[in-house]
Amino acid sequence: MKQILRQLRQGELRYHDFYEKISVEVEGAEDPVHIQGSLSREGSQIMLRFRGRLLVHVPCDRCLKEASYLYQVEIEELLEPEEDEQFDLAEIVNECFVVQRPSQVLCDAECKGLCPYCGADRNETSCDCGRATTDPRFDKLKSLL
Repeated sequence: MKQILRQLRQGELRYHDFYEKISVEVEGAEDPVHIQGSLSREGSQIMLRFRGRLLVHVPCDRCLKEASYLYQVEIEELLEPEEDEQFDLAEIVNECFVVQRPSQVLCDAECKGLCPYCGADRNETSCDCGRATTDPRFDKLKSLL
């Protein structure tokens, strides 16, 4: 990639396609990310375009069963590398996947999660422990209603 960048900066090359396998530091990622993209010269800058897909297996945020999530990332970024500077494609790809991780990964959109009182999986069984108990600290407020 260093040679390609030099050729792009010097105008010997205008466009370059690439296909890379890059390991990322994303929780639940078992395989490397397959990145398909291009580098092109845009004046004094270099345009980096790529897309990648990554399947991760992580615990569901509600019930802790295994959940799968497919990341699909498509990036366009203008780079201004100096004469002696290189960019680390692996670092850019890793950052994209870490930043685009969803705030919540669920095994199913209708997942009911775990009971906060007894820990029962509400998808498999129902429990009444949450409905039967109230927090005694709110008893005074309840009397106001």
